[in-house]
Amino acid sequence: MKIVSTSYNCDNDSELVSRLSKDDAAAYEIIFQTHWPSCFRRACAVVRDKESAQEIVQEVFMQLWNKRKTLLIQNLPFYLQGAVKNASLNYLRKENNYKKHLSFYMAEINKSLNTNEESVFYNDLRKNFENATSLLSPKAKKIMELSRLHGFTVPEIAKELNISVKAAEYHIHRSLNLIKNRLKEFGLLIVFFPFF
Repeated sequence: MKIVSTSYNCDNDSELVSRLSKDDAAAYEIIFQTHWPSCFRRACAVVRDKESAQEIVQEVFMQLWNKRKTLLIQNLPFYLQGAVKNASLNYLRKENNYKKHLSFYMAEINKSLNTNEESVFYNDLRKNFENATSLLSPKAKKIMELSRLHGFTVPEIAKELNISVKAAEYHIHRSLNLIKNRLKEFGLLIVFFPFF
């Protein structure tokens, strides 16, 4: 962009605005070259981002050209500075809303994904666990239930079921190995599962 150094004269603004309303592209070019730097500085001060500021100022000048026949401008610098300030504030509002909505939706998507993934994982794990425990004998199932669901110790299990401590240990060990082998794809230790 080429910025022409021109001496600024308020009296010329009225004439330039008048010429602009009559589709004078040369008048538009002079307005652009004269006021673009101060508008850009204003936008930068508000949005604190040069690329965004440049886009905002370009949009303000495009609107100036597009609405040239209907605009009633008394003070051109005041009008342009106000338009840039308003456009910059609107940009910030949109950006802020966008960021808020984006973070909200991302959190919801993550929560949904986590919930869905956890639900699918839990259901698969539960099915595999039930399949693995269905292979156990009724006595082994009862021992595992007492051990893992009710928190019985090996001697308590032996006493409850009227079997030896060694028999209880054997059933627990054998059952855990069978279940662990069936659940290897989940990479979890069955010792910590609270369900049966």
